Amino acid sequence: MKEKDSNGLILHKDFLRAYRRGQWNAAKALIKQLSTKFDGELVEYYKMMGERMQGTPPANWDGVYRATSK
Repeated sequence: MKEKDSNGLILHKDFLRAYRRGQWNAAKALIKQLSTKFDGELVEYYKMMGERMQGTPPANWDGVYRATSK
């Protein structure tokens, strides 16, 4: 790990925590910060995760995304 990525790792952990807790507004805000981290290698990952967080979390949200189609 590059030294400059250590802040990115902290932000990524914060992002995952917010996502799993259903705090999607906080998670989306972190995605904006993370899009410039890790030399851009995770841009597509964060884009996908942002797309998953449209609207509000389902009432039965348990922190796990379940794909319903291929």
